[in-house]
Amino acid sequence: MAIRLDIPSRIWAAWVLQWCRAAGMRHLCLAPGSRSTPLVLAAEALGFEHHLHWDERALGFYALGLSRALGEPVGVVTTSGSAVANLVPAWVEAFQTGIPLIALTGDRPPELHHCGANQSIPQADLLATCTRARLTLPPFDPEEDPDSLRDRVATVLQALAEGPVHLNLMFREPFYPDADDHQALPSGYPIAPPAWQPSPPIRPPMPAALETWLQQDLPLWVVALDGCRDAVDDILKLAPHARLLADIQSGLHGHPGVYAGLDRLLADEQVQAGLEAPARVLQLGSRPVSKRLTQWLARRPAGTLGIIAPDAHPTCIGHNAAWHWRVPVASGVWALGPRIRTRKPDPLFVPPSRPAPPPARTSDWTEIEWLQAVQARLLERQAPVCWWVGNSLPIRLMDTFSLTRPAGGWDVRANRGASGIDGLIATLAGLARAEPDGPPVLALMGDLSALHDLTSLHLLARCTRPVTLVILNNDGGGIFRWLPVPDDPVIAARYRCAHGLDFGQATAMMDLPWMALEPGPDAVDLVCETLADPGTRVIELRTDADLSHARWQARIPYISN
Repeated sequence: MAIRLDIPSRIWAAWVLQWCRAAGMRHLCLAPGSRSTPLVLAAEALGFEHHLHWDERALGFYALGLSRALGEPVGVVTTSGSAVANLVPAWVEAFQTGIPLIALTGDRPPELHHCGANQSIPQADLLATCTRARLTLPPFDPEEDPDSLRDRVATVLQALAEGPVHLNLMFREPFYPDADDHQALPSGYPIAPPAWQPSPPIRPPMPAALETWLQQDLPLWVVALDGCRDAVDDILKLAPHARLLADIQSGLHGHPGVYAGLDRLLADEQVQAGLEAPARVLQLGSRPVSKRLTQWLARRPAGTLGIIAPDAHPTCIGHNAAWHWRVPVASGVWALGPRIRTRKPDPLFVPPSRPAPPPARTSDWTEIEWLQAVQARLLERQAPVCWWVGNSLPIRLMDTFSLTRPAGGWDVRANRGASGIDGLIATLAGLARAEPDGPPVLALMGDLSALHDLTSLHLLARCTRPVTLVILNNDGGGIFRWLPVPDDPVIAARYRCAHGLDFGQATAMMDLPWMALEPGPDAVDLVCETLADPGTRVIELRTDADLSHARWQARIPYISN
């Protein structure tokens, strides 16, 4: 069916989509609905790549995964009403991490607001607290200057460099194709939109305080966090002249010569003493996983901590950063690298060695032994793998107990903007869809996270890239055993939400292969074998939360993260 764009209800939708394309948007995630019809039909006519799902909340996170992996804006189209509100969780995550998402929402015209009209709510500001810019366009008005319209939309799209935006478009009926012949644009009204191209971002100059730092002889600690993946090689070149600490998301975790497993290291008093020596600390990126690392950064004396990160508000809970150079980490390290490499080498700080704990019997394995056995197998096979790790316990498991990877750090990705447990399966599906020819994905998340996002198993089932989703099922929120929750069975139950469920029927409904195992050698074999197979499968790892807690305490004398 040929779709006409030269009609009043569709022309501005087509223009907005073409300006979004100029901003870099190629993918559109579409949820069903009537009021967004002009956007859906215009998108079809303009040839965008479409992704469909019935759940707007999941679709928002799917778009987040696409955008994170592709490094470009992704749009989400919804109808009016509560459909828009369902985007809030994904937009919160995108806002915290600077991911460029575009909400394109259909809305009722002004005369259908504040009068009880069906599915009409005040939606223009629903995403106000989690967007960098927003705009509501009225229904088509031939008196509106096209250049003025372009400039208003362009102002919003220019903010994609900072994170997500919202374009709310009001449409009057009729807008279905059967009414096209009865609609006409005013004579001489342009069909093509006024041209627009985004302006390149303005990079601020190097802070003067950083220039002063580079002339001083104090030891330099470089703390690599989320946002360093594009700068790994350049950061590693700093190693002879600075001491590198790596968060699990940095892309450097597991490299030889890089201090990792920071929560475990920082639990050691001798390590803490070694890290308190006078030094300059350069924080690259934001959002550390380790609470101990966050607290260590917050204790840095005035004038000794500097940050390179593109975030408007990078992680700095001590409010003690002497300066913040707001550029991408890769750009900052590229500019600084040659100057840091002229510094005299720093003497290495060698953490005290500790005897390894005796190996557990395979019948007593927890997720700790299982994870390390899987990683050892992957290292033995030199098999590339992308890790997608959920929040709460799984991300701390990876950060604390991952093995060193001599061939390079583990590729670990996570949603750490708001550190929520929602949308993790959907984000995984978007990541896998964005890079269909990428290495296998090994996903690790908790049971409550998976229960929170069951509809997204349908998105995951469509992936052709090899994806193995491992659900750590400890019957509820095991993380609360690490927190100072009152030791009362009734009160503790309010936190842990024990459910007694498995994922067999949910995966069967989505036609996904599923198997449940204990965390022993058989589970290691199964996971490593399935990584070679295209498509998705779900492995439920049934763990004992009390045994896991005891094992963690034995490995680390005190952990509350």
